[in-house]
Amino acid sequence: MKKQSENKTSFYVSLFIAFMVVLSLIVAWIMAKNLNQDSSKERFKLTKKYKKLKKEEYSYNSKRGHKLYLDLCAKCHRADGKGSNLYPPLVNSQVVKDNPQLMLKIIVKGLYGPMQREGKKYNSVMPGFKAIASEDLAHVANYIRKNFTQSETDIDALKVITTKIDTLTKSGSYQTSDLNIVN
Repeated sequence: MKKQSENKTSFYVSLFIAFMVVLSLIVAWIMAKNLNQDSSKERFKLTKKYKKLKKEEYSYNSKRGHKLYLDLCAKCHRADGKGSNLYPPLVNSQVVKDNPQLMLKIIVKGLYGPMQREGKKYNSVMPGFKAIASEDLAHVANYIRKNFTQSETDIDALKVITTKIDTLTKSGSYQTSDLNIVN
């Protein structure tokens, strides 16, 4: 009788474990499906915004760019763009001046890891600003480029939206080694 009771208990434990494994697989499948849907929903929203902005003409607003820079960037990179002991300068940055697409990726997704600029080493974390409106990110990017590198080419809101779409599948911030950032 005792042996039969142990077999019955063992059967129920095995049945319970099998049920939990199947349930875990179902939950994992549902989560994976919803993760793809969330990305698709975000892509849909951004594409819709892109189509709307495509009909409008972008015009850089220096006052708005300056205010956004002070609100979002100056705490780390300082108001003059010369950086601090922890955060690199934006003034004369090759990434800012020569690679606006890379600059937008960093602004949208963030950046972390060691880098060197003007002979000084940095190893800090920059948050991503993907939640900020594309028009505002264009204003702040143009402010940085025009004031700290004297670049004349504008970055419009469409480029920012395109960057947001292109980086949707990238989870987390970029690492400096991912982007080959040296200076």
